Amino acid sequence: MPAVLIVFQDTHRAQYFQDEGDGVTFLEKTIKYANRYQENENSAQVSLFGESSDVQIQNQKFRLVKTWGTMEKLAREKEVVGIYISGHPLDDFKLEMQTFL
Repeated sequence: MPAVLIVFQDTHRAQYFQDEGDGVTFLEKTIKYANRYQENENSAQVSLFGESSDVQIQNQKFRLVKTWGTMEKLAREKEVVGIYISGHPLDDFKLEMQTFL
C-alpha cells in the first residue's frame, strides 16, 4: 500500500477553522475524509468478476480566508489549548507598561 504524503504549504490557521457554511469546519471535514479514505483502503474488495469496488471520495481543498489578527489568534489558542502559546494579549502594550510602571 503506497503511503500518502500531504504537504500543506502556504496555509494559515484560519483556513483550518473556516466554517464551510454548514456548521462544520475544514479541519473536521478533513478528518472525516481521512477516515473514509482509510476505511476504503482497508476494505478494498474485489468482485467475482475482477472489478474493484473503489469508492470515489471528494478531495478537500482550502478556501482563501483572511488571516487572523493577533487578538483573534490568541483567543482561539486560549479556547482550544487553554493557554496562550504564540504570545499574550498585553504584548502590544509592552512599551506603555514599562513606561508607566
